Amino acid sequence: MPMDFTVIQAVRQRFGDRNFEYDEFPLEQEAPFAGLKEEYQFACPGINPRETGVLQFESLGVTAGRRSVFAPAFSGKRNILRINGVLIPGGITPGPYESDVGYVWYFWKAHTLLVPANILDENNVLYIESIRIQLLAERRSTIS
Repeated sequence: MPMDFTVIQAVRQRFGDRNFEYDEFPLEQEAPFAGLKEEYQFACPGINPRETGVLQFESLGVTAGRRSVFAPAFSGKRNILRINGVLIPGGITPGPYESDVGYVWYFWKAHTLLVPANILDENNVLYIESIRIQLLAERRSTIS
């Protein structure tokens, strides 16, 4: 079985519902801020669609998917990762962090996901979307 790979995005990008405006240690500020969602087209010439694919990437500062008493409605909800409209199993899971003196320090997390057979084709679209996490304090201020 021959091995080949495709680089989907050669530049790190920052996703999210905020652009590190407060209480987070400003990491990766040189990476462009993509906002809530983005699509990336990529080609896999000569691919056998019946084979399982592998998607590898790193993340930093992912908080969606954690259990939180401050955002119970969003506890466990994860960001969205699709290829050709199909949700990829495993998705983008939250990463490790430490909190101290009013800052949050995030650590890199490596992800290796299997892309099920019959999803990849010669021309593909990777879709990434960050869910909006609304804290209880924010919801109270919009309700009042």
